[in-house]
Amino acid sequence: MLKMEVPESLIDSLKRIRKYEPIEESLLLRQALEYGIRDIEKELAIKLFSEGKTTISESAEIAQLSIGEMIELLSSRGVKSKITLKDYKEGLSSALELV
Repeated sequence: MLKMEVPESLIDSLKRIRKYEPIEESLLLRQALEYGIRDIEKELAIKLFSEGKTTISESAEIAQLSIGEMIELLSSRGVKSKITLKDYKEGLSSALELV
């Protein structure tokens, strides 16, 4: 079990959401935490790829996205493609595993 203090502004936001969407408070908090962590994973993946510290496939794994989705995300953020032959082979290998 994880304990944490929640700022009053976030509690107010939770109340506002629950006013329009009747949902258990604990479920709403879990969903908010999950969405937030997913966003952090994506931002980290973008940062690491942009800095040349990861390949597209490694970044996709961090972000929990497919390689194609990762490429789209990078493109939407204006990150120039640095696809190498290694990236291409890893992507092809991953695709073949799905077949």
